[in-house]
Amino acid sequence: MAQFRVINRTTKEEQVFNSKELKRFFHCEYNQQTGELEYNLNDMNDYAISPINPKPKSESFLEVLGFGLLGLAIIVLVTEIVMQWI
Repeated sequence: MAQFRVINRTTKEEQVFNSKELKRFFHCEYNQQTGELEYNLNDMNDYAISPINPKPKSESFLEVLGFGLLGLAIIVLVTEIVMQWI
């Protein structure tokens, strides 16, 4: 589930929400009489919202070496098979 960092622009207070909590934090409704949005809890203009990206998994040296050797072995085998047919 996505994570979001929400920072109050005036107090610099920082909170972390998942997507459901973020929706509930900024709950608003449309008022048909005034034609405007009414925020029941918090106004989005008062906060800075940024997504928190999970750390990407870095490949280890052995994984890269293994994939390289596997690719080289496939190239050598395909070359041998093609050379037998020619």
